[in-house]
Amino acid sequence: MSAMVGSQRSCNVLLRGAALIGLANFACGQATLEDLRDELSDAVAAERYPAFLAALIGLNSESQLSGARLEDEGDLATSFEVYSYPWRRDFEDGPWGRRWQVEATAGFTLADWTARNALAGSGAQNSVDIDSRFRVFGLTLGAGPIVEVGDGWELRPTLELGLSYVDNRARYSGPGAASLSALADGILFNWNATYALYGASVTAQRQPWIWRELRFQPTLRIDARVSDALAADDAAQESTTTTGWSVAALEVSGDAGFTLAGQRVDWAGRVGYKRLFEEAGELIGFHDYFELGGRLELDTQGVLPVLSRLGLSAALIVGEDVNGWTAGLSASL
Repeated sequence: MSAMVGSQRSCNVLLRGAALIGLANFACGQATLEDLRDELSDAVAAERYPAFLAALIGLNSESQLSGARLEDEGDLATSFEVYSYPWRRDFEDGPWGRRWQVEATAGFTLADWTARNALAGSGAQNSVDIDSRFRVFGLTLGAGPIVEVGDGWELRPTLELGLSYVDNRARYSGPGAASLSALADGILFNWNATYALYGASVTAQRQPWIWRELRFQPTLRIDARVSDALAADDAAQESTTTTGWSVAALEVSGDAGFTLAGQRVDWAGRVGYKRLFEEAGELIGFHDYFELGGRLELDTQGVLPVLSRLGLSAALIVGEDVNGWTAGLSASL
């Protein structure tokens, strides 16, 4: 599954940190490099750089509506590509005599940001073109009991633990390239860090109800994550930060009425809504969106080894500040 998101707002707010500490003063020799790097580190942290990184990590570990290509309707100076594989399974005989759910999400995210004539406002000698890329690698594991609450509804609380590796690689060109490299490398650009992730989620899910051979299944989920730096190149990347999101979805499914290679094919339609918590939405560049789509699934049990179902899905994304589409393949054990 993949996702692409565009927004300039999320990274331009970070560049203000470099402007605030006075790159021109460094170029003119009016301040020492060490002092300016200390001031940059403080300014970048104050501009919520760690919260932006936490939002990236959260985007990388989300498991409900993660398969999408999204584009900001305004500026595309920043783009996010997310590749994730969510997996979950129910176990009937868990601890304390309850059913349990175990889930895992592996993710890889690329966030590319470009700026032309950055910092030119502090003098032509400081103008620089920047091509910056964030990479996020992550794995999140979750487990928790399945609690029946009546009328076919279940609550699925889980505790989440994970690791995420984030790095940034940037290239500069222009009169201010050397100065920006000396000032910002290891703080705002060209650094790496490893984060521990922990948090919780709760899912309210109803057993499907049947109407005219159609199956209806609603799902509500809320996630909260804390990212805590285990190792980082600078204090600007180290702040412990919380992020989160909520998802509501309704799926309708039924028999597609035809077979493929003698195997039954099912169809499903899905309406989903995702809401990012306030700070995460502000820094990523959008707060919420709707997903409208469907999928076809082929029953492969007894035909293919290990796999029981194969699926092909597609959907449209619509929101106030974002639009796009999704496409993906799925497999069930």
